[in-house]
Amino acid sequence: MAKMIPDVLLDTIENDGERTFYEKSSKLPDYYTVFYSYKFMIQSENQDPFGLREADFVIVHPQMGFIVIEVKQGQIHYHSGVWNELKNGQYLPLHKNPVQQAQTAMFAILERYKQVTKQRRYPLQCRYAVCFPETTAKVGIYPEGLQEESCWTAVELDDLEKSILKLFSQVDTRPPEQVSAHLIVKVLSPSFKVFASMGDQLDRLNDHAISILTEEQERILEETEEDKRKIFFGAAGTGKTFIAMKKALLLAQEGKKVFLTCYNKNLVQLLKAHCNHENIKISNFHDFLNEVLVLEGYSVEEPENPAEKNKYFSRRLTKSSL
Repeated sequence: MAKMIPDVLLDTIENDGERTFYEKSSKLPDYYTVFYSYKFMIQSENQDPFGLREADFVIVHPQMGFIVIEVKQGQIHYHSGVWNELKNGQYLPLHKNPVQQAQTAMFAILERYKQVTKQRRYPLQCRYAVCFPETTAKVGIYPEGLQEESCWTAVELDDLEKSILKLFSQVDTRPPEQVSAHLIVKVLSPSFKVFASMGDQLDRLNDHAISILTEEQERILEETEEDKRKIFFGAAGTGKTFIAMKKALLLAQEGKKVFLTCYNKNLVQLLKAHCNHENIKISNFHDFLNEVLVLEGYSVEEPENPAEKNKYFSRRLTKSSL
C-alpha cells in the first residue's frame, strides 16, 4: 500500500472523482508516496502577489520522479480552446483549465525544489496528468499540452502503476503539422471529449451501486409500491434507467410479468444483459408496436427511405397501434 499524505478516511472526501482516485492510488505499491490536496504558493501578476494554490494529487516514485494529477469528476468536453463539463444535460465552461492547473503545480514544485535544495535542476523526471475517473473513453484531437499518456480515465485507473510508468517513459515524437487544415483543426481549435458510453455507465452502476440506493431512489421505489401509475422526469445521469431496472427486477422476483421498453435499440440490448429474468420482457418500443400489429393480423412493412421511415415510426405506426 502506498504512503498517503494525509492519510484520510474515504468518506471524508466529498468530491466523487477525488475519492475514487484516492482509493485507487492508495493501492499502489508501498514504495510510492501520494500527496492529496497539496498546497503551494505561487506568484501571480493577476492575483495576490503570493496566491495559495492546490494540486489534487502528487505521486512520487523514488527512482522515476513525480507526477502532478488534476482530477475532474463528471464528463468533460474540450472545444475551440474551452474546457466544458456536463451539468444538467448541457455542457458548461469549467472555471479553470485542468491542464494549466496541473502544469502550474508541476513547475511550482520544481521551483520549490530548487529553492530548498539550492540545486539548479531536479535530477529525476517530472510529469503531469489530467484524470477523469467517471469516464471510460476518449475521442478527438488532444488539446495542446495533453497527450494520450497524460489523459487518464477509469480505464487507466484500473492499472494505475502501468499508467504512471507509461507516462514516465513518454517521449514526444509528434511530427510538425505542415498544412493549414491541420493547423486550424488540430492545433488552433482542437475538439476533444472524454465520456462514459451508455454500456459503461450501466456496468458501473451494476458493479458499484446495484445494492446502494440513494435516499431519493429508495423513496421512489417505496412510492411505486402503492401507486399503480407514475411518471418520473430527470436529466441525463440522474438514475432513471437504474431505477427502472431495479423496479423491474423487484416485480419479476415477486412473480409478476414485467414489460420494460425504451426507444433506443442499443439500450434494449443493455437492459437485456442487466435484467435477464424469465418474467421480464424487454423490447424497443417500435418493435413492440410492430409485434402487436402482426399479432392483430396487420401487414407490417417498414419503409427503406429514411424520411418515410421516420414518418412511419412517429405517425403511422403509433396511430395504427392505438
